[in-house]
Amino acid sequence: MTDLTAVNAWTARLWATTDEVELSRHQTPTNLGRIRAAALDPATEAVRPEYVPVPPDHVARLAAMAEQLEAEDAPFLDLVTQSLDSTLGFARALSDRTAAAITAFGVAEYGTPSPELVAHAEDVLAAPAADDPTDDPTDEKARAATIDATALADLVDPVFATMAVHGWTAIVRERSIARMAVASSAREVRIRADSTFSAAQLPGLIVHEVGTHVLRADEGSRQPLHMFARGLPGYLETEEGLATHHEAQVDPRPTRLRTFALRVVAADAALRGGLADVMARLTDHVDPATAFPIAIRSKRGMADLTVPGSPLKDVVYLRGLRSVGDHLADHPHDHPLLMAGKLGLPHLHLARRLQADGLLTTAEPRVQELQDAVRASVPPWVG
Repeated sequence: MTDLTAVNAWTARLWATTDEVELSRHQTPTNLGRIRAAALDPATEAVRPEYVPVPPDHVARLAAMAEQLEAEDAPFLDLVTQSLDSTLGFARALSDRTAAAITAFGVAEYGTPSPELVAHAEDVLAAPAADDPTDDPTDEKARAATIDATALADLVDPVFATMAVHGWTAIVRERSIARMAVASSAREVRIRADSTFSAAQLPGLIVHEVGTHVLRADEGSRQPLHMFARGLPGYLETEEGLATHHEAQVDPRPTRLRTFALRVVAADAALRGGLADVMARLTDHVDPATAFPIAIRSKRGMADLTVPGSPLKDVVYLRGLRSVGDHLADHPHDHPLLMAGKLGLPHLHLARRLQADGLLTTAEPRVQELQDAVRASVPPWVG
């Protein structure tokens, strides 16, 4: 068997350092409301974003750790090196905040949207949008069924209990670009305070966030290779592809597919122009209020929103949905392996090697149980 002591020790050191500074919080402008108001009013001058600075000593500690790691030689340490390099690159890009630095990191980490992916996104958006009153805030029944952030957080806890997930909590946070997100490092499902959700969205949301993100982290925390709990390097595209694949099985409405298509179009537009140009491209398909949160995501972390550039993270959602769907259609028996922790499709060969050595265990994916539960007449959040 392979000794994982060294790689797990270095993983713990990396996590201890990264937990000191939540870099994603340094990506969201503190004056997001003012930026939004200006973006939605063509007569208003663009507002320069303000951010909480990344502590310089955090970047220095990551860089020092990278130097120390270079001198080490043990099985699987290349995984720690890749994760550390990614984190250090992100921290440096957010410290620099120029379009060039943010974009260079995004290209290295996520790649650019290919012409074929952009064309696919445009095809998705060209299709007629579904006429679903649950997505219409003017519909009386939809308004009556609206769930706010606090209520949603209260609903998630019974789901944790149903799925035998321990040590996790759902919390409401004031500032975030995402309405709902999972932080594996803190074992939290985070919901933005001003978010609202329709009752019809709940099954898909729960399966996406808890059924995929939380359960993959929970399964990963039990693996001998500890990195499975938070993610092997480059796992994100498969992570989001799986989450959306699972979500679509309980909520087949095309709303989320259109959102992911809009994100690809936004990333493509952001590489060619500023925030106003992204808004103009998106409003060919949606109203300005819907376009703004997608547009600002395509410029996260940048000090100047008027110039070309993008972190490019948003290309992984649509691309991941396609790659995961294609893979599982051809290899359905890989599903338990993909749900054994936070790994990507490129890591399957490693997962099989670990499994053969007795260093990775799989089980019937609990997401299937949750999918059945949310389809029931009394779903798990009812109690």
